[in-house]
Amino acid sequence: MRLTFLTVFYLCLLPIFTKSLTIISSSNCKVDQCTLNNPNGNCSAANTCYRFETSKNKTVCAPQANCSLFDVCTAAKTCASNNSVCVINSCCAAPICMPIALTSVCSSTNANGISNSQLRVVDGICPTAIWSDIEQIAVNFSNISSYYFNYYTSDFYLDAKNNYITIDNNNRRIIKIEANETSAATYSVIGAPNTTIITYSANKLYVDSNGTVYAAESGYGSGIFGYSTYYRVVKYVEGNGTDGTVVFGEVICGNQMNQLCQCGGLFVDSQGFIYYSDPSNHRVVKITQNAMTLILVAGTNGISGSMTNQLNTPGGIYLDQNNTLYIADTNNYRVVMYPSGSAYGTVLFTVKSQYIPYHLTLDKYGNIYILSSNYIYRYGSTPASAFIKSIVYSATSSFSGMYGYSSIRLDTAGNIYTLNSASMYSIDGIWKYSLISTGC
Repeated sequence: MRLTFLTVFYLCLLPIFTKSLTIISSSNCKVDQCTLNNPNGNCSAANTCYRFETSKNKTVCAPQANCSLFDVCTAAKTCASNNSVCVINSCCAAPICMPIALTSVCSSTNANGISNSQLRVVDGICPTAIWSDIEQIAVNFSNISSYYFNYYTSDFYLDAKNNYITIDNNNRRIIKIEANETSAATYSVIGAPNTTIITYSANKLYVDSNGTVYAAESGYGSGIFGYSTYYRVVKYVEGNGTDGTVVFGEVICGNQMNQLCQCGGLFVDSQGFIYYSDPSNHRVVKITQNAMTLILVAGTNGISGSMTNQLNTPGGIYLDQNNTLYIADTNNYRVVMYPSGSAYGTVLFTVKSQYIPYHLTLDKYGNIYILSSNYIYRYGSTPASAFIKSIVYSATSSFSGMYGYSSIRLDTAGNIYTLNSASMYSIDGIWKYSLISTGC
């Protein structure tokens, strides 16, 4: 209750304490402003955001702290609540416990109920960009009745308006949660397979620019090959809320050019061709909708390897505007780039074996974001040279949004999101790492 009261009270006091670009309370204390701030905050006032340092050498972007409103950190520079972080450079007399909720002020809600960070489209993300590695809950799945998270078959996507499209495994459906609906108390159903002979549920998702949802699905039951696990790809149009259109399948697992196994990653290009990562067969294939013959685009059928024309259990995939294919080559501990039409890829970089790359995505500037078991890496290029850096780190991946089988997405404001069932606060949901500075 005290945290809620202070957060609301503090928001309405912000105009009093956010007039300058730098906090200076004495000649020995100075806190720089964050690069990103929002012009349309609550209380009809501008919220100026500052780069605060925590006791764990992490950075958070938040409004200036009014010292009298907050508890003081312990002697060990910790806070009694997991919902607060110890800020050591607030210009207060002692380090203070700042509620994590206050960092959302820098992506607060405007008069239309839509997050300003979700409305913003950043003009560029440069090599020195900085993200907070303190997790924030973006969507809490605990409010969805009978929701069950399975990291092997769970996925989510951000549509063009930054709405969350996600899989509800236990209820065998695909749902849409509005961008400003943190609690997930309300949502709409996009697709729900009503099959009873084979109980399909979605494993991986892709959402195109028109909002059409593609789902790689699997299910067990009696089909044309008897009782077995079957695989297919289905297209859902928002508004139907029930069955979609099967565009490939229903097939059993195998390495023939008319068979698929469990999906590791899904992507659909502007012409409607579907790219499907097939880790069990160490390949990526292209699907022509309503055709039953696959086209091999990367890897070798059913054979793993580390040569540049081979893959080993590929995970996430991404296709850029030049039809260049990027693959998280999971068990080769590398990210590989395949130019359009080439059977041979280029290894962009490798990681240590304990930091396996599972999923990846690209921003519109060509930077690659890779989700591994402990790190989020960023790989990009400048006119002078390529660069790779770890931008978020979690020492214990099992208790962070970086659990190996989650997914990674970016919104239009450059914030990073992951899906996780073993977060640091034991909440099933989508977690956010805020972009603090574009570095441009």
